Amino acid sequence: MLNVSGNQLFSVGGAPYFGGDVVLASILWGDWEAVEREVRAGLACLKRLEEAEDEEDVLPPDEINSAAEEFRYARDLVAAEEMERWLEERGLTADDWMDYIQRSLLLKKWADELDAIQQEYPADQDEVDELTLCDAICSGRAAEWAATLAGRVAVYVGIAAAPDKADAVPNEEVTRVTEALWKKIATRDLSRVLGDVGPERLRTLARLEVTWQEFSAHQATREAIREQIAANRLDWIHFRVRSLSLRDLDAAREAALCIRQDGLDPAEVAAESGGKFTEGEWYLDDVDPVLRDHLLGAQAGEVLGPLRVNGEYMVMSVCAKQPPSESDPAVVARATQVLLERNVRREVEGRVQWKESL
Repeated sequence: MLNVSGNQLFSVGGAPYFGGDVVLASILWGDWEAVEREVRAGLACLKRLEEAEDEEDVLPPDEINSAAEEFRYARDLVAAEEMERWLEERGLTADDWMDYIQRSLLLKKWADELDAIQQEYPADQDEVDELTLCDAICSGRAAEWAATLAGRVAVYVGIAAAPDKADAVPNEEVTRVTEALWKKIATRDLSRVLGDVGPERLRTLARLEVTWQEFSAHQATREAIREQIAANRLDWIHFRVRSLSLRDLDAAREAALCIRQDGLDPAEVAAESGGKFTEGEWYLDDVDPVLRDHLLGAQAGEVLGPLRVNGEYMVMSVCAKQPPSESDPAVVARATQVLLERNVRREVEGRVQWKESL
């Protein structure tokens, strides 16, 4: 099993934090279990693949190589030596990495069948434990956990340094969180990825968590959230859209007429024309820049396009357009995230010294 429990990742105020601390924090937050679920599903898919007789179930080598290249270029690991160094620094092998790539592709390929596949090909917990940290590292989530933990430590140190805040963390709540964390790990054998877990280590993470919750509540006040929403009133306009994409401009124009004038559904037109149908909900700041101005000026019920996007022609039906509002939990969550990230960044600068990466 991959082991980074003793690897010092960063320090804050001279206090070191290790890979095991990051894993323990991810368990506290519920993120470790989320990766376990993906690993379990991926292992089931691999077992199904081993018995596959239909050529359509086999992953083409070109598809695997393409995903591997995408992984490398996304992390600027262009040269083979850079990729080898990245793996070595994290204790991974090339086989570990390629197995992760294959599992990831199968999860996408059989996304609609995962429940049935897992019932037919269950994975043992030992198998899951063996691969969870590998997948957390390769997916980038372990690095995100480390950054999150570093931010929470920096916030805690900053608060503890204030004369009026010393020892302000409520012990009852720290005890409650400590006990909840202990219950999560007590029945599991995660010693290889956690290292030695003593009561004080659990209590330290619980203290960080309680302090963070209080910090979040103090920063994300109703007035602060209202100000953020006002400052992003255009970027956070919410759209619900149904669209299709075609490579041929004339075909896209015909599709647009069918939707705009005949009132046909984009999914139906896509099926008849061989186009690619998509539907989703977007905020304006998340959409392709090519579409931004078109969507900003559109009204609900309007059909846009054809618009050239990434070498294809898109026809888009705007089903709904909603300005940001305090009554929308997703918008409030966005505003809260902006507020917290800004304040955490201020605390992290000058406090966190990084040693290694996950």
